[in-house]
Amino acid sequence: MHTDVGRGYNDHVPGDIADITFAWMVDQCIGHLSFREETLDWMMEHGDFKDPPPEGKEERQKREERATHWGMADVHDSSSGLVAVLTGPKTRTPGQYAFKSRHLVQARDGSWTRITGAADTSSDRETSMVTAPQDGGNATPATKPWYKRFGVWLKGVVTHKSGDERPVAIHTSEYIHPCVRVRMLNDPTYDPPSLRDYKPVYNVEHDQWSWIKQWAADDGGVHKTELLEYRIPEVSFAGTRVDRETLGYGEGQNVTIPPRVAKKPWWKFW
Repeated sequence: MHTDVGRGYNDHVPGDIADITFAWMVDQCIGHLSFREETLDWMMEHGDFKDPPPEGKEERQKREERATHWGMADVHDSSSGLVAVLTGPKTRTPGQYAFKSRHLVQARDGSWTRITGAADTSSDRETSMVTAPQDGGNATPATKPWYKRFGVWLKGVVTHKSGDERPVAIHTSEYIHPCVRVRMLNDPTYDPPSLRDYKPVYNVEHDQWSWIKQWAADDGGVHKTELLEYRIPEVSFAGTRVDRETLGYGEGQNVTIPPRVAKKPWWKFW
């Protein structure tokens, strides 16, 4: 999946996930850089400069057909192979990242600010991330396997730093791209663990979607976090590749994500 986003595979078809990423990048830069329109169109049609690998014509046509539906192109499973076995998967926690206490500074009002190198921790960007410490929910990362814990211990011995600082949850402010919602609504096998407890909610006034999660903590309180969805304007470069109906703009109501259907493990053939 990561390489699909970054356009690292050489079997590109028009409409791939990498094309959605490319369109987003163009929109972020178009106010600062000049682009040749014909070059942009060529990139969306042909991808990068790699030669596509030989594959069956029928299979290629199927991939091209799936990619014509925005956000629904085939993706590769990058969480496999020797690297996945050695490192193990790690579920992201958008909106609820936990930082070790040695990376934080506590203000007089009890709020916490993350230290980022020599950056000024009083900047607007840092203070927007500040909340009080929280316990419970899934803000604290899951227990690491023994070999990762050994690696942390070994690093602490070498650097003389302790690895047992108390994690403190901070509400970060990531954006969710709308292609995630579109794929979850149309592909029941697409099940990103990091969003399993989030629910998409449409704001009629702002014509924008957001993802909301609520959970009960160990202290008995109910916590809530909200992540805004990146909104694709119709006048943008990305907006010329997708319509409002596909994006679900103007629906005026919440959408329920259908139940996920688990994929069969690779070793099962029946």
